[in-house]
Amino acid sequence: MNIPVDVRYKLQSLVDRHSSLQNEVDEQNEYIVTIQKGRSTRQKKKDIQEAIHYRDVKFLEMCKAIRAVFLYLNRNKKFAFGFNNKSSSFWNTCVKRKKLLILQCKNIIDKNKYNEEIRKYVALTIKTLEKYDENYGLKIGLVLNRLFCRDISWTIYQYI
Repeated sequence: MNIPVDVRYKLQSLVDRHSSLQNEVDEQNEYIVTIQKGRSTRQKKKDIQEAIHYRDVKFLEMCKAIRAVFLYLNRNKKFAFGFNNKSSSFWNTCVKRKKLLILQCKNIIDKNKYNEEIRKYVALTIKTLEKYDENYGLKIGLVLNRLFCRDISWTIYQYI
């Protein structure tokens, strides 16, 4: 894939941050479930509140990491885009992941599992994901075909 090294490393670090935060949120959810089993005590309630607060903080950081990835992709798409097979599979994966994340975010808002601040940030994350343009290559192709004759546009495609 012809993605510049600095773009690739930055994107990889952003995705790694998101995945580590996702693991922390999942572990915290499991911890909350294990605390909730058994008899109710004051200390147990305090532990649950602390665990829920920690989970909320980590979830908010995870949403920020998701936004950072897609904002970075939008900003640097012109440097990483190409018409070869590896590049197109990368962009197809990004589109699939975007759709999956939008569904997950909408489910989170519907379940009312988190507080109002986090739900607002999740809505902002949805807006950011929806701004991600999945037809970027098609737009380039249409512009090339409109501006140049077919032979020249195909030559430009091969170069890109």
